[in-house]
Amino acid sequence: MAFQASWLQEQLGRELRKSRENSGLSTREVGDALGWAHTKVARIERAANQFDQGDIVRLGRHYRIADQEIERLCRMAAAKVTDAWWERYKQAVGADYFTLIRYENDASRMQSTQPSVVHGLLQTHDYLVNLIGLNLKIKDPDTIDSLIEVRLLRQRRLTGDEPPLLDVTLAESVFHTPFGGTAVLHEQLRSLRESAELPNIAIRVLPDTALVARLPLDLYEFGGEDEPAIAASETPLSTVTYDSPLHIRKARRILRTAQEAALSPEDSITYIERRISETRGQ
Repeated sequence: MAFQASWLQEQLGRELRKSRENSGLSTREVGDALGWAHTKVARIERAANQFDQGDIVRLGRHYRIADQEIERLCRMAAAKVTDAWWERYKQAVGADYFTLIRYENDASRMQSTQPSVVHGLLQTHDYLVNLIGLNLKIKDPDTIDSLIEVRLLRQRRLTGDEPPLLDVTLAESVFHTPFGGTAVLHEQLRSLRESAELPNIAIRVLPDTALVARLPLDLYEFGGEDEPAIAASETPLSTVTYDSPLHIRKARRILRTAQEAALSPEDSITYIERRISETRGQ
């Protein structure tokens, strides 16, 4: 099977290329200095082959990168794709969605604020089916089936080996909007209550009275706050992604503001339990 780089490994290649360019060196000059073919340097920068951490260390020292930064780059080199299951759905889901799935698969932590629907990783089957049914642009049954299948496959990461941390802030109205009817909402609430018990998941309820901006925003983090991250904001027409340090700082600030205005994860569980009781038997 051909090697497939993870997003982090591709980011590593981009960072190494930038370090080389900042040093004023060509791939040939670097290859000559390290006793490599210049094509090897280019392959590393394209993340075309499996990384050798010894090569990363040699490049880092040649570019005079600090030891702490070299250690970070080596961690990025180790972030392999173990099962690129989403590849077979590429034609069905569209380019934007396909790219977000890759980010999601590599992320060690995800933060999100959602003003109108349950986060995709926490949606039940029936909730999802009815949500897709409202999208008037999607009429092909095969596409609908693929979207449902992809969404449910994505959810496996939350309970698999080394699951990511997921911190989701949902507007209070989300817990009252009955996509598919009250019975579907009731089961969705029960599922959220169960998910909130997992140690890697935090669910927060943002009260309707909270004076904060309400917009969909996701942050995919691939390490600590000083390491690469991707912010994404979805609209009815497209998904816009950002990776500049300025945009990532803004995204963190927006998410932190929403989290601080929301109920705590513990109080949110109490709120969800109350909504479960209110929707039972309706």
